[in-house]
Amino acid sequence: MRVGKIMIKDPITVPPETTVLEAIKIMQEMNIRHLPVVRAGQFAGWLSARDLYGVMLAAMLEEITVGEIMNPEPISVHPDTGLEEAAKLMKQHKIGGVPVLVGRKLVGVLTVIDLLSAFLYMLEALASSSRLDLTLPDEAAYEKACRLIREAGGEIINVGLGPHQAGGERLYAFRLTKRDLTPILASLKAHGLRVVELVE
Repeated sequence: MRVGKIMIKDPITVPPETTVLEAIKIMQEMNIRHLPVVRAGQFAGWLSARDLYGVMLAAMLEEITVGEIMNPEPISVHPDTGLEEAAKLMKQHKIGGVPVLVGRKLVGVLTVIDLLSAFLYMLEALASSSRLDLTLPDEAAYEKACRLIREAGGEIINVGLGPHQAGGERLYAFRLTKRDLTPILASLKAHGLRVVELVE
């Protein structure tokens, strides 16, 4: 799964001229901990609750602007970044959120909560599904396996590819909606396709 699938696509943004006091109010009212800063449609910087800690005691909050304390070059990700890579970046840098950029255009925001929600969804999907591992010689055999599984009543969620085996065959891990696999196994066997492992 990619970042673009789970990111917040229309995040709240502020211009650099926004005062720190205004930014604090927005973050409190919207219950958020990160604010992208945008100037003339282009990403200008990143403001987190952590950035505000250093100025919270300043007497002139109304005069300090977001542009003065934002991070102009924060850790960021692309919509095509994988969730695992995004999670590793956030863990490595100990940050709770990142802007999602295409060039300097802000297209979304990704937070730790978004990642947790996605991982929980995937775990639930794994728990409520079945898996069939087949070794297949080529693309034609793969297409044949897909057809036979569907004809036997199976619903394919996704297919993972394993390494090539001896003799040029490759492992295909079919993730199916949970069901009785007996008719699917019988059909695959009748057509000469070998199942090497299954998880019901």
